[in-house]
Amino acid sequence: MNTKNQYRFFEDRIEKLLCADQVERDIHIWEAGKPKGVLIAIHGALAHGGDYCTMAKSFNNKQWHMLSFDMRGHNVQRRVHFNRFDELLDDLALFIKWTKKEYPHLPVFIVGHSMGGLLTGLYALHRETADDEIQGYVLSAPYWANAVPVPAILKLLAGVLSTLLPRARAPLEDFLDVLTHDANITERHKQDEADDIRAREVSFRFANEMFNAHKNIDKNIAQWRKPLFIAIAGDDKLTDSKKIVDYLGRINSQFVEAHRYANNFHENFNETNRETIFNSIEVWLDKQLVRSN
Repeated sequence: MNTKNQYRFFEDRIEKLLCADQVERDIHIWEAGKPKGVLIAIHGALAHGGDYCTMAKSFNNKQWHMLSFDMRGHNVQRRVHFNRFDELLDDLALFIKWTKKEYPHLPVFIVGHSMGGLLTGLYALHRETADDEIQGYVLSAPYWANAVPVPAILKLLAGVLSTLLPRARAPLEDFLDVLTHDANITERHKQDEADDIRAREVSFRFANEMFNAHKNIDKNIAQWRKPLFIAIAGDDKLTDSKKIVDYLGRINSQFVEAHRYANNFHENFNETNRETIFNSIEVWLDKQLVRSN
């Protein structure tokens, strides 16, 4: 266990997930006294599982367990890199199995923020099986479309650079000051970065895999068939919120409950109005539990 990470984020315990590459990675666990169910939380790019600590404590009080693991390519390293986006989907499948074994009689929902929302979106569309028994998805500012300006030449050469220089550093702006209006959480992010718990760079392979994943969402989003709560950040500097609204219009409306927070930066779950968002999520979760009984 990495001593830098040990209970730094107020976890009740930390376990290990044996991922598809046979590497063990931390599972951050926050447990409720009398749980209604389990929220599997998937973090965003450059982040880590501990980022869910604020949301986890709120949902523990609402009687939900919350679990999040440090995804490959992000675990205590400065530059995010992995070979294929599908590798992350493989690991998520193992995380779901681990959770079902650990909490066999509790309903399971998946929470995803930013790149975690991209990952879980693709999982719902392509990988979810009946054995997973996922009751629904809660997404915050899912990184289904990019709002960060990218030079045309870089887009054109993304595939070539990903092949020739897969681990090389891709250009990336510093967005730490426009993720949330909560100054305390911004300081936490900066300290995590200083301690090399939070990454600050991405590789060309990572960038190209993101471009390809966006194309996948664009092509397949109309096939969405799971209950979905989605929080849209109105002042998002990373995810294209207008494009997200467009995508939601392609999904059968019976599956979607969307909430837009006009003044929010990217990290809805870390924003100053987060308890309002959490309360809305709680109401939605309770509705899903009633429908499934």
